[in-house]
Amino acid sequence: MKKLNKIFLVISGVATIGLLIGILLQQPQMYKPLALITAISLAIGLAAVPSLKGYQYTAWIISAVVAGMLFPEAFKNWGGVNLRDKTLILVIIQQRVGINRQRSFGGVVLSFFHYAADGVIADKYFSF
Repeated sequence: MKKLNKIFLVISGVATIGLLIGILLQQPQMYKPLALITAISLAIGLAAVPSLKGYQYTAWIISAVVAGMLFPEAFKNWGGVNLRDKTLILVIIQQRVGINRQRSFGGVVLSFFHYAADGVIADKYFSF
């Protein structure tokens, strides 16, 4: 397994070089997939470095954000389920708030600002 993680770390490096070339050439059809490949392969490859293994979860979150930002159409409908449905969004937000109730006061305050930022971003880009 370690060898596979090292291979993905190398793939991440090669994809990063291709990503930079795509950005410099202003070719979205080149840099968008390479950005996602870079993020995913880095998330897998971090397990090869013992001191960075703890950041693997964070790298997966970043990969999900990269996927959503670069390919938003892929996340609007899944199998007939409208992912932009207001009821579904409400359930997800309530679940996130429920998780944060278990945090300390500082964590709750930080979460409040995080949700406020989410609302501003959603309002600006998705016209809720």
